[in-house]
Amino acid sequence: MCGRSSSRLVFFIVISLQPEGVTKVYSAPHALVLGNLRNALLAEGIASEVRTPFLAAARGDVPFTECWSELWVVDDKDADRALFLIRAALEPGEQTAVSWRCQKCGEEIEGQFELCWQCGSARSDVNGRGHS
Repeated sequence: MCGRSSSRLVFFIVISLQPEGVTKVYSAPHALVLGNLRNALLAEGIASEVRTPFLAAARGDVPFTECWSELWVVDDKDADRALFLIRAALEPGEQTAVSWRCQKCGEEIEGQFELCWQCGSARSDVNGRGHS
């Protein structure tokens, strides 16, 4: 081809082959959330993996939900239990400690703290229950 440029179109075909028994149980825009959920599943003996943790960089070029990271369980027999554990992990926890007032300086302190942030005094009640 003298003096002519040739152009070729290259097509990429992506075939998604999921091994049998592998089930997607959750997806989220942040891979860190899925990493924490994966750790919770592993602590309960459920093998899992996070897929597409770095696809978020493609946001704007592809639909945003396609960029979310995915959490997959390795054995689909564990999927129902994994979903239950994920729901439980994502529910807001109950507040376990009541705020308390420092006996020395009178500052109100959130219940999870044992020392006054203002003066450094220790919580005076023995049971760990504060008073407002």
